Amino acid sequence: MQLAELTAKNNALKAQRNDNILRNTQSVLQQAQGEAMRLKHEREQHEKMIALQRDTEGMHNTQMKNMIRAQKEDSVAQRNHEKEMKRQAQRMQLIERINGENTRRQEIEQQVAQLEAQEAEWIKKLQHTNQI
Repeated sequence: MQLAELTAKNNALKAQRNDNILRNTQSVLQQAQGEAMRLKHEREQHEKMIALQRDTEGMHNTQMKNMIRAQKEDSVAQRNHEKEMKRQAQRMQLIERINGENTRRQEIEQQVAQLEAQEAEWIKKLQHTNQI
């Protein structure tokens, strides 16, 4: 009977060992699955963070582009305004110069008219003197 008891005890120990192996295997498998899920979740969070950074950088780049474009437009508008102001100043100088020349021309014409009138008067006096 001892052999039967030893065989039964041996079988019981084998069954217990198989159960322990099965439990350990299941435990390791569950830990591996848990670790895999944790890594998957961590990777997803990391990808979301990268996407958010990319979006933030994209918005920042867009804002920078818009700011640069606005500065460029302001600069062009300012240059155009300065050109227009310079043209107006040149136009005013030209008008002043023309007005000055017209004034001098009128003064010269008046002097010529006075000289012609004076000449005509002298001619009359000479003619009158020659008749006497």
